[in-house]
This record gives sequence, C-alpha cells and structure tokens, in this order.
Amino acid sequence: MTTPPTIAVTPHAGRILPGWAKLLPTLALFVISGVALAQPRGITSGDMPLAASRFPTYVAFQGDKDNGLTLSTQARARNIPLKPPWFATGFYVPLGYLNFGALITYGNQSANGNGVLIFAFHGDALAAYQKWGSGENILAIAPGVFGGVACKVGQWAHTALIVAANGTASIVLDGVLGTSEPGVSINWPTSTGPTETLDLTFGSWGNRPPGGGSDADNLNGGLRDWVVVTGTPTPAELEAYRNGGDPAQIWGAARIVGYWHFTSNPATGEPDASGHGHMLTYSDAGSAAGHSLPVLVTPAALAKPTPGANH
Repeated sequence: MTTPPTIAVTPHAGRILPGWAKLLPTLALFVISGVALAQPRGITSGDMPLAASRFPTYVAFQGDKDNGLTLSTQARARNIPLKPPWFATGFYVPLGYLNFGALITYGNQSANGNGVLIFAFHGDALAAYQKWGSGENILAIAPGVFGGVACKVGQWAHTALIVAANGTASIVLDGVLGTSEPGVSINWPTSTGPTETLDLTFGSWGNRPPGGGSDADNLNGGLRDWVVVTGTPTPAELEAYRNGGDPAQIWGAARIVGYWHFTSNPATGEPDASGHGHMLTYSDAGSAAGHSLPVLVTPAALAKPTPGANH
C-alpha cells in the first residue's frame, strides 16, 4: 500500500496546497467501513471520461478564482440531521479555472465552521476535510485519474464522498477509490442554536450575502444529479449510478435523504426529487460587477464566462 503523503494545511479554509491528489491507487479492493469489497473488473485505473453531451442541462455556479468574496454562490437545504454511515454522490465539471470549488458540504456552516465537512477541489486535487473554529483536518484524498489529476476544466466527472460508521471518510472518483488519512475521523458537527442548523450546501459553505463568501471554497463549475443516501454503497452500486441508474432502484427510496437533478431555474429553487421536501434554495453573496445567482445552462442558453475569471 502506498504511504499517504504529508498534507500541508494552513489555518484558513480553502488554502490546502494544490496538487496533493496526484496519486494513482495501487489497491485492487475497495475498503469501505472496514469491509474489503472487490473492485469491479475493468475500472481499477478509472472509468472512461464522461462525455459533455450527457449533461446538456446543468446548474453553473460562480466562484472567485482567489476564493474571495467577489463571486460566491450556493444552494442550501437547511436542518438535515445526518449520522454516519452515509454518502453523497453526483457529477461535476470545473469551469474556467480550478483554484477552489466546494461540491457538497455538511454541518454547522457558521463563519468559523463550527463543525463542517467539506468536499472540494483545490487546483487539480479533490479532497474531503473538516473544519471547526480554527482547526482543520484532511480526511480523504481522491485518486488521480485523467492523466494523473482529479479535476480538469471542462471535463465531467463522477464522484462519491463516503462517511463510514466510525466517522472516517473515503472518496471514489470515476470508479477508483482514493486514500483515507489514517487515524483521522470526523469531529461530528453539532447545532449551536436555531440560526446555526446542520445544513447541506452545494457550491460553497458558510456564505452569507452580501459579501459573505470569502474563503468559502467558491465553486466555479457545474453540478448534476447529486444524491445523499444513508448506509454504505458498494462499488457496483456506484458504477450503476454513474451509468445513469435510478437511485431509488439502486439503494431503495427509504435510504435516500435527498436527490437533486440541478436542472431547474435557480431563481425558483431546486426540487428534491426524492419527495422528502429538502428543496435547495440558491443564494448569491458576490459583490463584483456581473455577480448573480447560479445559472441554468441548457442547449438554448449556453454557459457564459464567469465575471472576473481572467483577473
């Protein structure tokens, strides 16, 4: 087994050094929640890249390339209690640049991150980390695929964040299991009152408009078909979902916490396709000229350049 690299983390969220996910896994097994599961044949070096034509419609989030407050957007479902084991899986595409990008986060998303689990890319790397006050820990690192990197501008990818019963985390990226940090488990988030509930967010964490998105892992990218499910997935189940399977048929409707297609107008919110009522509400905390809510991209309304992308 390859020895995990040393990770350098500074006291501010979103400042994890880029490039630390350039690893190709050497394991032939998934090890999830202490159980070794056979890796499906043919995907030990990564599935074939996903064609952009599969997702002609998606929601594009705006993000500041310096992770500042000029561009910061989010979709949020409030007050969703989660306890391990659970996992989140879906599809993403970086747009414009790779500096920062929160895919999905969970927990008490106050300004200081009073217990928040963040799944984000930084540069060409993808990882899960936790933040509480001034503390941070890396939990898991995605494998390097697509030529040794986890994220490429314009390339759709399928990923899963898996939180095991013992509080440890792991990442699967396009059919390949990444590296979990040994001995590091989650300081489980707790609510601190009616205004600081345990929320699920996409695109950033902890932002409050206006101008509240500084250092919030602001995503400049698109999302499609994210689902949160209780329990632990098998490799075959994740592969079935990547191939277009219905999550209710794969995992059973009772296990699904929420399911969002990201094919609705952000001005009206994103319905919860699971029927559990966890609609996503979109927000814009940006301050730069041209900032807006996330944008619904369709074949008739193509993605526009993010304001300030080249500054």
